[in-house]
Amino acid sequence: KPKFDKLLVVSPIILHNLEQQQKATKDFSAKVVSKVPTELQAIAQALIKPIDDGFAQAIDKYKLF
Repeated sequence: KPKFDKLLVVSPIILHNLEQQQKATKDFSAKVVSKVPTELQAIAQALIKPIDDGFAQAIDKYKLF
């Protein structure tokens, strides 16, 4: 991130892309989980949580810009 901050224009673009990718990932994950048998959906959601957390951490870093 510090390397991108020097370019001023790049960090906001990266933030926007991360937010779009996060939304697309959430939409896709929800569709996949909906196809998993009901008794296994909690496990499927637990497998997706680290991805959501990773996006949240990256977005938080770029929001500080």
